[in-house]
Amino acid sequence: MKRVQMFLAGAFIAVGALYAQSSDAEWQAEVAKLKGTIQTNPAQAAEEAEHLIKGKNKKNVELLVAIGNAYLDADKLPEAQEYATLARKANGKSALASDLQFQVGRLYYGAGTQPDSLTITVEERKQALMSADSVFHAIAEAAPDNYLGNFWRARANSALDPETTQGLAKPFYEEVAALLESKNDPHYNSALVECYSYLGYYYLLAIENPALKAEAKANKDKSIEYWNKILAIDPANATAKRALDGIK
Repeated sequence: MKRVQMFLAGAFIAVGALYAQSSDAEWQAEVAKLKGTIQTNPAQAAEEAEHLIKGKNKKNVELLVAIGNAYLDADKLPEAQEYATLARKANGKSALASDLQFQVGRLYYGAGTQPDSLTITVEERKQALMSADSVFHAIAEAAPDNYLGNFWRARANSALDPETTQGLAKPFYEEVAALLESKNDPHYNSALVECYSYLGYYYLLAIENPALKAEAKANKDKSIEYWNKILAIDPANATAKRALDGIK
């Protein structure tokens, strides 16, 4: 009797595994077809994608990410972002969802910072950077102990404020610097130098800002502090040395 029970249990497990494999193969085949439809008939592709994630597949992270990657391969960033968000909602700790979301943010950032003004307008560049900021904001909220979300928010906002007149990137670079300093790990030195460089330059500009005349001394001290932090990491850093020579 025990042998029969063991046989049946093994059979049920085997059938379950085969069903899972056939089920996965089914949606994988559908996603493969979807890739072509995205290019030829975007409206139909959207309907097919929505149909794919109905029912039990609504929280299938692998499927959601696969659809997102299909849109990513077709340079359809808003749609890729949509499926990255759905995958994150299905499983906030999914590395697959996180990677897709990060790729989307990086591509938005790349579009917003590309130098070729013939392929993208100023307004389109701004919108791309704002989209990048939104994606990296979501990443930062989902993984507050990871510096990358706010680090890339800092970069996106720095690009939105190229003259550093508004200090849009300041709060994000400050937050990243504080987090990385607490880790006390040389692995993060290059990221810290970037943070300190921005903050040192921000306060350097603030010294000469007539509207901040009352804070000139404090701003000078802060700028010196950040350039010295860079030299503590990289004693040969030429930018920090020039900045300090200019302040003195």
